[in-house]
Amino acid sequence: MLNGESWKAGYTGDGFLDFGNGVGEWIDFDFEAVDGRPHWFAVRYANGGSSPRPVEMLVDGTVVATLAMRPTKPPGPRTASP
Repeated sequence: MLNGESWKAGYTGDGFLDFGNGVGEWIDFDFEAVDGRPHWFAVRYANGGSSPRPVEMLVDGTVVATLAMRPTKPPGPRTASP
């Protein structure tokens, strides 16, 4: 498990990552893919705002996808993948 947050009202999981809502904020994950095959990375998120939050996914410094994290009202997580 990642060391994350658990302070949101109504949250019942083990933890989550809150990377803020400012432009340029980021989270870094390191993976080692040694076999050369495609690999999947799924993102489960919640957006309590009223508009989508675009998130860029970079691999080795290159943008490979932009995820539109749409609002999740009524509350509840959604899953996004490129």
